[in-house]
Order: sequence, then structure tokens, then C-alpha cells
Amino acid sequence: MKRNGLLDNMLIISVIFCCAKTALSEEFARYQPAELPKLIAGYSAVISYADQFHDIWKSTNIFSKLNNEFDKLSCNIPVRIGFTKSLFIFQADISNYFSGRQEGYYSSGEIEEGTLFISTPISGQDNKVLLILSSVSPARLTIMLVDPHLNVELMYDTFNPQNTPKETICFISSVRVINSGKFEIKEEIMANCSAVKKGRIFLIDLSPSEHFKMYEK
Repeated sequence: MKRNGLLDNMLIISVIFCCAKTALSEEFARYQPAELPKLIAGYSAVISYADQFHDIWKSTNIFSKLNNEFDKLSCNIPVRIGFTKSLFIFQADISNYFSGRQEGYYSSGEIEEGTLFISTPISGQDNKVLLILSSVSPARLTIMLVDPHLNVELMYDTFNPQNTPKETICFISSVRVINSGKFEIKEEIMANCSAVKKGRIFLIDLSPSEHFKMYEK
């Protein structure tokens, strides 16, 4: 699924039915790496409606595997993804590709919804997908890599004392692709964020020499 903007409620419902049905099929059990963003989007939709789709959830090994991997990170990922209201899929290998909210969208500083950014498979990263989950109440940023076998690697979490940079990073409103493996993320100014500095830009470097490095621009 290629989507340049926000998945609205009607599209989320469509994704639930489409992805849940496909995930149960034999073909989807052997999905191609290019379909990984669609799978994660489907997961985020199904978990948001877990009560209605309980039987599908329990009988779908792919969703269960992904859920277990997220849960092992101890970052409350399944619950937080379920509470996200905005989802963006961005093209990881197109330089200068922009995804998210334009500057000034959150002009009041009051942000009431979480956002999930999902990249397409990244060349040079074994077709891994970059996930950037930005939550509110409290403000929390989690960055992950998901490989085609649904293994999830935690790269950054606001509440992890081992983080680099050490400062709290608040809500991420947009992602811009510098080139394959390098991304620019824009921090939105939040009224309820404890960060000393706000509205910063950070660079994420996933190049082979760095594996993962994030620093303020």
C-alpha cells in the first residue's frame, strides 16, 4: 500500500478488512518485503478494534508474531499504536520525500493524537522498515526497525536512559528523506512537553557504518 498522507477513519476500516482477510490467506503467509508496511498498517488498525476482530486476531499468526515482538520491547507499543490517530507511509528511497504535518499545523501547541510513521523497505538495510511512533500523554518517541521476518529492533525510546541524544524529544510531526538510510525528523512544539529546547530537527542515520545514529541538526 502506497499512501502519501493521512489514513482517515474510513480508510482504516478498509485496511482492517483488506489486511485481515489477506493475512489469513496462504499467499500472504509468504508475503514479499514490499508488503511489510501494509502489514504493519493492518496490525495498527486491527489492534485498534481488537474487540470486534478478536477471532481474526487470535487466528492470525502474522499479527500475533508482530504483537509479541512489539510487546517484548517493554515500551507499551501495542497500546500506543492502538491509540494513534494519524498514520503515514513514506517512500524511504526517494530523496527529499516529505511525510507528515506541515509546519504550523499544531499552532496551538495542544496535540491530542499520536502518530505512526512507517517507511517502505530500505535498500541497504536488508529491506527493513523504519517505524517512528510518536505518542502524547505522556510525550514519548519510539523508533524501531522491523525486518521482513517480523523481528523488531528498538533503536530509540524517550524513557530509555541509554538514549543518544540524552534530552527528551517530544512529538514528531514530520519525516523528510535525505537519502536511502538517512532521514530528517521534525519535532513539534508541545505545550505539555518537558524538553528544554523545542521545535528541533534531528537526523537519523541508518547507514552501515553507523547502524543507528540520531543527532540534532
